[in-house]
Order: sequence, then structure tokens, then C-alpha cells
Amino acid sequence: PESLEERVSILGPSNGTRDEERGEEFDLVACAWMSAVFHTRGSRRVITDNSRRLEEWLTYNLEIAGFDHVFIYDNSAAMADDSTNETVQTLKPITDKFPGRVTRVDWPSKVCNNNPGTGDNKGERSSQYAAESSCRMRFGAHSRWLGSFDLDEYLVPMGNHS
Repeated sequence: PESLEERVSILGPSNGTRDEERGEEFDLVACAWMSAVFHTRGSRRVITDNSRRLEEWLTYNLEIAGFDHVFIYDNSAAMADDSTNETVQTLKPITDKFPGRVTRVDWPSKVCNNNPGTGDNKGERSSQYAAESSCRMRFGAHSRWLGSFDLDEYLVPMGNHS
């Protein structure tokens, strides 16, 4: 049987295949779209601690909340300045700390224009929405429960679970 990593490369974003016969099954899966470094809206502050925050978030979700697997859609390369040859910081060093439980999907999609009109808000978060749709299409058939989360969102288990 194919590994999850092989499945990721087979089911590209344009494929959209939902092959029920492929790979292992998961009970609870998280999908998240994020970057190692990003600019906030409004104030345009640069946030550089996402790697640290991601490690904390993954540890919580895998060890406390009970997720079987997390798919990280890493948008870091989209933040690269094309005019320089600087190496882009990605989330790979963090996702590699959770082998077999976290899959990093390189998602260097620039924001698309999906809002009509001439305002400043064209295409806001459309790359995130595309990543969430990709995760559902690629991995939803292999998951009993699948949710999309931001780095500041935590699922809190309720009840008596062991």
C-alpha cells in the first residue's frame, strides 16, 4: 500500500480524486493553512513566531485533543520576495518533528482575486479557502471527522474520554 506521502503527491490540487480504496483511515483529522512568516491585515505587522506556535498547536491537538493526523498546507513560499534569492523559511522543520502524524503540503499559492469590484479586499484568504477545499477533497474520504482550523483555534474535548 502507498504511504500517505505518496498519496499526497498522487492527489494533486487539480486532480480532485476521492479514491475510497487508497490508504489508511483516520478517525479525527485537522487541516490548517498557514505560513512561517506573514503580514497581518490592517497594521501590516510581520508575524515571525508561527513555527513556535505551530509546534505548540500540533502537540496539543495530537496529544491532548486526540487528533489522528494533521495536514498542514504550508503557504510560506507565497510570501517570498521574487526579486531576491533568499531562502524561504517554511514550516517543514516543525512538521518533521511529528513523523507519521503530520503531513506538510507545500501550498505556495498567491492570493487570487475572488472578490469583484475595485476595493482593497480583493481575494482575501482565497488561498486558504482553496487549501481547505483541497484537504477535504484529498483526505476527507479517508477520515471519519475532518475539520479546518486556524493556528489560534483549539478543539476542547468534552466528556469522559480515555
